[in-house]
Amino acid sequence: MQYIRSVFIASCVTAFLTCGVSSAQMISTADIWPDPWPKTDGADRRYPGVNEDRDPDFDKAVPIQRPGFPETVTVQELSHHVPRKAEKEFEKAWKAEDKGNHEEAILRFRKALAIDPEFRAALNDLGSVYLEVERDDLAIQEFTKAIEVDPHSSRPCSNLALAYLRTGRYGDSERTARRAIDLDSMNLHGRLVLGMALILEGRYTQETEMRLKEAAIDFPCANLWLALVWAARGDVKAAKRQVGVFLTSGEKDGMRLATALLQHLDRLEQERR
Repeated sequence: MQYIRSVFIASCVTAFLTCGVSSAQMISTADIWPDPWPKTDGADRRYPGVNEDRDPDFDKAVPIQRPGFPETVTVQELSHHVPRKAEKEFEKAWKAEDKGNHEEAILRFRKALAIDPEFRAALNDLGSVYLEVERDDLAIQEFTKAIEVDPHSSRPCSNLALAYLRTGRYGDSERTARRAIDLDSMNLHGRLVLGMALILEGRYTQETEMRLKEAAIDFPCANLWLALVWAARGDVKAAKRQVGVFLTSGEKDGMRLATALLQHLDRLEQERR
């Protein structure tokens, strides 16, 4: 059972660990999770075709959560006045980011923060852009600052949990994701990250299953992680059904990954015959 768990994690982790939460509209990110193979044990390499046949979409991200997602308004947001000059730089930053100009966005966010160091949304969104460009340590710094400015905001907490996940700090990720959920019971992104953290810690528990089912309301990719839970428990048929749920969602990102997962599951079925 250990090799089943290892191969599915190794095959899927790169496709999901880039779903941060920002303060602007939803976007997709890509190519920002490092090669997973040094992070796994030798069992991964014994599975046929995993290293040789890695699909390009294993490095493609799920959407980053942005303001379209509900979030509880905090006292800091209500009471803190953001200077108009900082707001303008913030707006320019997102115009640059929407055009794919990450460096310009970073510059504008920094200018906004130079005017208003307690501009929590700018701190959080600067961290999100750092995730885009693979500067995970800087992302952690910005999310941490955002939490210091507004300890009651769940969005930078779930983002920080994601950044911890990407840097292999699974325990810290779990703890921070739980904090995000405690702060905002509606934070489904936090549930997604918590479910991923628990899987990467090797914990295929009822809680893992429950959190991912909750996250699947807004994040169809959670169904693919649920497939890993069923596969790790030895129920290949249930895992395939879960992939099928994702396929019927209409979500485009992850389609090739879902296909690859089904292929692996088919191989497992054939090996058992």
